[in-house]
Amino acid sequence: MFEYNNETLTLEELQEVAELKGVEFDSFYNDGLKEGNIVEKTKDVAETGAPVASITPAPDVSASSSEDISLDVPFDDTKDKHNWLTKEIINPTTGDKTQQKDYSFFDKSDSDAVDDLSIKYPGFEFETTIMFGDVNSYNAVKATAPNGEEIDIEFNIGTEYTAPDTRTKKALDKRSKTGLKSLNSAEKNLVAKHDNINLRKENAYDSLISFIDKNTTAETDALYAKSRLETVKGAKKYLTEIAPDSNQLEEINNKFFPKDEFGKDVDIFAPKTESVKVFQGGGMDVKFASPTSKITKTIQPYEKELKQAFEELGGIEANPSKEQIEAKAKEILISQAKKDVQIKNGDQKLEDLDSFEFLSSDTKEQIKNKLELGLDNLQREYASKSIYLESLGSELATGKLRKKLDVTLQKFESEEYDYTDTEMQPGEELVTLESGRMIPESVYNQYQKDYKEYNEMYNNYMALSKDVVSNVDKGFIEAIPDQLDLVKRNYNGVEEFFVDAGLGFVELAVDAGYGTAKLFGDPSVDEQGVQDFKNKIQNIRESYRKDVSFDDAFSSLENFGSFAAQEAANQISIFAALSTPLGWGIIGTSSFGSQYQDMVQREQQIGAVKTSKAKKYFTSLGAAGAEVVFGAAPTYMILKNAKSALANNVAKNDIFGKGISDYVKNNMITTKGVLSVVAEGEGEALTTGFQNILNDRPFSQDANHSRFTGYMFGTTLGSVPVLKSTLVLFSICSTLGSDMLSTSVNSCRA
Repeated sequence: MFEYNNETLTLEELQEVAELKGVEFDSFYNDGLKEGNIVEKTKDVAETGAPVASITPAPDVSASSSEDISLDVPFDDTKDKHNWLTKEIINPTTGDKTQQKDYSFFDKSDSDAVDDLSIKYPGFEFETTIMFGDVNSYNAVKATAPNGEEIDIEFNIGTEYTAPDTRTKKALDKRSKTGLKSLNSAEKNLVAKHDNINLRKENAYDSLISFIDKNTTAETDALYAKSRLETVKGAKKYLTEIAPDSNQLEEINNKFFPKDEFGKDVDIFAPKTESVKVFQGGGMDVKFASPTSKITKTIQPYEKELKQAFEELGGIEANPSKEQIEAKAKEILISQAKKDVQIKNGDQKLEDLDSFEFLSSDTKEQIKNKLELGLDNLQREYASKSIYLESLGSELATGKLRKKLDVTLQKFESEEYDYTDTEMQPGEELVTLESGRMIPESVYNQYQKDYKEYNEMYNNYMALSKDVVSNVDKGFIEAIPDQLDLVKRNYNGVEEFFVDAGLGFVELAVDAGYGTAKLFGDPSVDEQGVQDFKNKIQNIRESYRKDVSFDDAFSSLENFGSFAAQEAANQISIFAALSTPLGWGIIGTSSFGSQYQDMVQREQQIGAVKTSKAKKYFTSLGAAGAEVVFGAAPTYMILKNAKSALANNVAKNDIFGKGISDYVKNNMITTKGVLSVVAEGEGEALTTGFQNILNDRPFSQDANHSRFTGYMFGTTLGSVPVLKSTLVLFSICSTLGSDMLSTSVNSCRA
């Protein structure tokens, strides 16, 4: 029951009042509670001195409400507007989370910083400028407050502090353990440079924060709140647009709930056996020799997801059934599949944005910056809401107010408690409960006040819970990290091609140098330095658009073009190396080094199984052997044929003397050429297969990708003799035509 303007109404009658007034019930009800027009009447009391039906207990926090509570829970972070300049650090041992200052923003160029700051702090103005020191000048941003106050803040400071190299790390570690005096001159220079950059970034950070806080007004806060709301709405709209559509959802469902030709369910977790052919011979013979035996291996589909499901269901202690584990594994698979589709859709949407010719590059960048800010705001909003929700739930369940209400109710229900110790005011009456007990009116009024406060807290909890759950169910929260990653990437395909190709040469050289050192047992190699360098290479690659997967390469002509370009960029360094006298050694040592470094890196992961140096050495040796024998050998042969065709100059008399048919047979379509193409494709597949075995992966994993890439480049390079011969024949035919025409004209003149 409810009391509205001193009238007792049921919930249905109260809803009718809201309908007559033409307002939403939620707003009408919440506003009424705040203004005192509506009072939720508990079953505690009817009137002073009258019997009470019963005492209403505090709401159960774990219960869900069927009422349609608005999901738009307001969020105000104007007091925390600088949170985007912090990062969350998770302690790997305890799992505790802490917020630390993030100086990486000050690595940005001044022009990029202006775009970001203009969006994040509306009401302030930002422009690029130059700061002059005693000796040097620095890139900076001039910030202007609404009152005209100005400040210059340094940017483009550098990444030495946020990502110091290995030598600097060692010098810093040495200083912390043994003091500054223990450092040599080179180490002192590294530490001094690090400290200088650290100080400059701290100054820039503090200058920006203090300037904004000092000059923030109610108007700028209002602009900030409006801007934040707009960017969040834009982010939600974007996340809605990239959600899996009905066709994609149906495809996911069919994949994980397949039917056979009779309409019966197919067990996707049924173990499968795989036969691997073992060849004998060496060199090119390996690819075409008859198999002498087979290795049969049992593969458990989705083994990783099944293990994850088992652990999530409680592991050994809970002892979940096979059906429970498989059902949970399907949930994990479907969730990941939806996530993959969102990434694919988001990637395509950003690619489409980059291809819009009618938009300037600056406009495209501004759109991406706003989207990035919106996603970041949304992520931070729901992180804060989730923390507050947990805190609110704890307060409702075991907080001070809940305990106070529980004690009061216990006193109401206890026949032994008589309130004789309660001091009553003159003229204060008693309230009669349903049980017949008499309690002071002041005690009951305090209970009503506490209950109203608790009920408001409970309503806030339910509204906030629905808000968070709704956005989780829509996939918004889980999708944000991946979409933030995508929106920060560069979608310039031409630039990406040349960067990838250049990095391929660099990585080949690094792996070859590291591999040579490990192959011959050089103990002086800097493991961490190599890893840091390769991480930097990977970070550069990941700053561009995600690679098109082999499974998606054939979904559209555009995807195939992108796939072919990325494969070409990855292979250019290999082709170049094989064109040199030292090519075989470079490929072998590079493959050795890459495999060895991968094994070292895997061991550094939490819970990873350590392997011996001998294990790493011989596994890497096997990977290098497979790369040289199955991968490099056919590529070398096909490159050699292409080079010979380009270098071979055919004279006209060779064609006239031997005949055009013999020329075509001997130069354009040869058995050697066809076998080279086949060897390239199957060789790449065999390389992948044997390297999979060495790394305890299924033999066929990614084999089709490697096979297709091999055939693609094998066909391309194998076509060089055909194209060269075609051009020769075309040239000869053109010459013959001109000679015949000239002879005919001369005859007419005669």
